[in-house]
Amino acid sequence: MTLREAAQQALEALEWEVNPEHAHINTMRAITALRTALKESEQEPVCEIRQDMKGGCYVYWLTYKAIEVGSKLYAHPPRKPLTDEQIDRTFIASSFKSRISFLHGARYAERAHGIGEKE
Repeated sequence: MTLREAAQQALEALEWEVNPEHAHINTMRAITALRTALKESEQEPVCEIRQDMKGGCYVYWLTYKAIEVGSKLYAHPPRKPLTDEQIDRTFIASSFKSRISFLHGARYAERAHGIGEKE
C-alpha cells in the first residue's frame, strides 16, 4: 500500500466515523489536512537543465518514461490568492468565532506559501 492509498483510507474512515458538528477541532484539522494533501498532485521533476564543460546547456532526464520529441513542458502556473468570498465560505463552514482572525490566518498562510502579496 502506498502512502497516498493509506492517507485516502484514513480520510475515508475519519469521514465515516466523525460528525462534523460534534467533532473535536483537532479531528477536523486532520480531516482537512488529509483532504488537502490528497488534492495536491503528486508532481515530481522529470528533468533538469545542466551545463556541459563548454558552457552549453542540455536536458538531463530524471525519469525513464518516454517523452516524445516535440512535447512541450510547462512550469507550474502561478498561484492566485483566494478571494474574500472564498475565505468567507470556508469561515462559515468552520467553527471559528472571529471572521477577521480567520481572514488574517488565511492571508498569512497564503503568504507563507508564496501566494499573493508580501507584507
